[in-house]
Amino acid sequence: MRRETATRHMTARLATIVLLAFLAAACTARSLDDAQTRFDTLAAEAARQSSPPPRVTGPQAVSPIVPGGTSTALLDLATTSAEAAEKASGPTRVAFWRVAALSAWQAATIPGADPATATNAVALVDRASRQGAETCGTLGANAPVRDCALVTLAPAFVLLDQGSAPMRWPNEKPRTAEAWRSLAADDTLATAVRDYERRLETPSVVNARRIPAMQAYLRETDLAILCTAQRRRSWLNDGQLEPGVSIEQFEASVDLTNSLKDSFQKRYQGASVGDCG
Repeated sequence: MRRETATRHMTARLATIVLLAFLAAACTARSLDDAQTRFDTLAAEAARQSSPPPRVTGPQAVSPIVPGGTSTALLDLATTSAEAAEKASGPTRVAFWRVAALSAWQAATIPGADPATATNAVALVDRASRQGAETCGTLGANAPVRDCALVTLAPAFVLLDQGSAPMRWPNEKPRTAEAWRSLAADDTLATAVRDYERRLETPSVVNARRIPAMQAYLRETDLAILCTAQRRRSWLNDGQLEPGVSIEQFEASVDLTNSLKDSFQKRYQGASVGDCG
């Protein structure tokens, strides 16, 4: 059930990514169609790599995934799309900047991405967002509204993905007493929650909250973070405290989970958390 739930949350996040792509204005240039199709494929692969792989043995066993390959491919797509944007004009120019920005966002935040690739991708997100917004401003009333919105959102997506990454762990229960002690004593989750909350108050995120795509993204991210905390709490005391876990550590985990749940329900007007697994 926990693995199915984790996969369900990642599927929802993938749906958000794909929705971002299809919300944009229809492509007219052949090369733009190709870039969009390539982005859809790589975004789906990025989401698959972010999900816990199924435990399959025998003839159907799945080979380990190498995230860096997809990250590099996404950065390559972002780079070529940026080059195409420089040569294009009008709404097509904005559309290429949108593909560049969203591809670079994914390249920067996919788990296991090479640090150099991630750094270059973040820089390209900023460039694509800035120049895309400039083009939207020049086009005025003729600017493609949805493409312009997505170009604007990309830096905020990067900021929040980087902030929420430390909270998307672990996918499996610890197997040793030492690992249990490490999980119980680790304040990474609480520290990451505080950092994420600060990121939510940055101007780029605050200004983007009015856009429906950002609202959907934030809800899925907040729910995934809450479910991580709930899973961690249930692991620490699954009927009895695990070896190496003190009652104080368990109570701290309960307090953090309750705080996240209260924040989620307040932020989304009493929404039910549902089954996190």
